[in-house]
Amino acid sequence: MTPDPPTAERKLAARRFNERVKLSASFLSTLAVGTLGAAVIVPLFSPAIQPSVAAVGAGILVGVSLHLLAQWVFRFLRNED
Repeated sequence: MTPDPPTAERKLAARRFNERVKLSASFLSTLAVGTLGAAVIVPLFSPAIQPSVAAVGAGILVGVSLHLLAQWVFRFLRNED
């Protein structure tokens, strides 16, 4: 038995939307990792860069905030059934 077209179209639309949501969350998470790397890891291994404690703290805050935003984006996932 094949599903009726409106149901199939709704499922396909939900699947497309979910992929966009996951792509957005992945983008935000990647930005978070890059920000944390630039704020913490680079100054540790590069003696030429001497950031202030405030700059490192701000980088950590921004990185963690981006990661939490990426997790929050997953709330928009739709049911594909």
